[in-house]
Amino acid sequence: MATLGNLRNSLRFSLELAALESGVAPPREGSPRPGLSIVGAPASVPRLLASVSMDFFDKKDREFWPFVRQAVLWLGPGDADDLVGGLEKLLRDELAGFAFRSGSGELGLQLGKVQAETAAATTYAVEIGLDLATVLDEAAGTGHEAGDALSLFRFATGRPQLVAFGQALRDELLALTGAERAERAAKTP
Repeated sequence: MATLGNLRNSLRFSLELAALESGVAPPREGSPRPGLSIVGAPASVPRLLASVSMDFFDKKDREFWPFVRQAVLWLGPGDADDLVGGLEKLLRDELAGFAFRSGSGELGLQLGKVQAETAAATTYAVEIGLDLATVLDEAAGTGHEAGDALSLFRFATGRPQLVAFGQALRDELLALTGAERAERAAKTP
């Protein structure tokens, strides 16, 4: 799980990449029952199932507990790669800041450099938007328009926290997609 904490370590954003979307398995050759027909081609790049939360640190328990948690969030093809790429460019000082929005629009993240006395002491502003419409629709059975139930969190963080977040996210992404990418590369002429 990739976590991005504030400077005081009292608030953090958590993003966990859980699984790649899988299509319907084709029927096995020689199977007595042919199974369902597959209509249409499977997506060349599957979506990623993720979980996000905003957590606070409870001093009594000495643990983080969620304020808001979305257990199911589908990241579109390339979303995680885009986020990792944006973080890398920000940390290499190629960008002063960037904005990210998931393909589903349920997660928005904006990061920007605030001050830079030294590289290690650089402060970044973090804004995280979580659209809770799908969670509320499922729980309450009512309809919400996109953005009707937006929760916005803002905090400051440092370079070490961003580096750790980016590395953890990259590691999770490689763990999930590494074998699949190697397989696709082997099939490409």
